Amino acid sequence: MKDVFYVGMQLLLFLFYVLWDQPFWELQLPTIFYYISWPLLIFAVVLFVYALWNLRHSLSPYPSPKEHAKLKTKGAFAFSRHPIYSAIIIGLSAWSILQENINQMLISFLLLIFFYIKARYEEKLLKSKFDEYRSYQEQTGMLFPKSLRLRL
Repeated sequence: MKDVFYVGMQLLLFLFYVLWDQPFWELQLPTIFYYISWPLLIFAVVLFVYALWNLRHSLSPYPSPKEHAKLKTKGAFAFSRHPIYSAIIIGLSAWSILQENINQMLISFLLLIFFYIKARYEEKLLKSKFDEYRSYQEQTGMLFPKSLRLRL
């Protein structure tokens, strides 16, 4: 039941992202944001396709791993435990900046929070299915590579 809830919420957020295209506040960003956003958008698309290719037969919209799934730790999954979520967050954030759409920026931020919560739930399931998941978790960042995380 939780799986259906998470997929439903995800679809709802995507729907809001697409349909809420008229910003409630005009935004004009400095040109540098465009120069940064295009490479980020391209990177996100490449990462998304690469991660999908890495998963192939294990791919599912639901957080629960498939019965015959194998733990993926290579390819895109060597850098992030949830590279598809990362690609979506980066891609939608970059696109919202290119569109100068504050509504879509807000939804991108909500998706970041949502994917963090969904990934935590998914990881509980993965830990119970794969003994080696804890070790993988210690070595690899959840949404972004560990080397990119801020050290405070």
